[in-house]
Amino acid sequence: MYATEYPWFFTPSVFAVASDGLRLRFGAAGAPTNLWQPFRSTADDENLSGQADVQRSVELLLNPATVLDMLANFALFDTSGGGVDMKYLPRYPGVREIWNGIRR
Repeated sequence: MYATEYPWFFTPSVFAVASDGLRLRFGAAGAPTNLWQPFRSTADDENLSGQADVQRSVELLLNPATVLDMLANFALFDTSGGGVDMKYLPRYPGVREIWNGIRR
């Protein structure tokens, strides 16, 4: 209800998170859910699933340092075109590689 009647309410959110307890996905509020992605490390076991997968995503994504880093350095907005404003968010590999490149 809120998303359809008050879409601007979610605009300032850095990102939104949804989980059924077995999978966790994050994305920009208002983005199609097929664009929402997991947030996992490239070093994680590819067979990680269920609650262990959700726990790992929570550890990586929902800590204050990551949320603030995403807000300050990675959340991009496209306000051109006169249509709906779009928000772009990176996946974990993109965040990690950018910071690795900066450190070099």
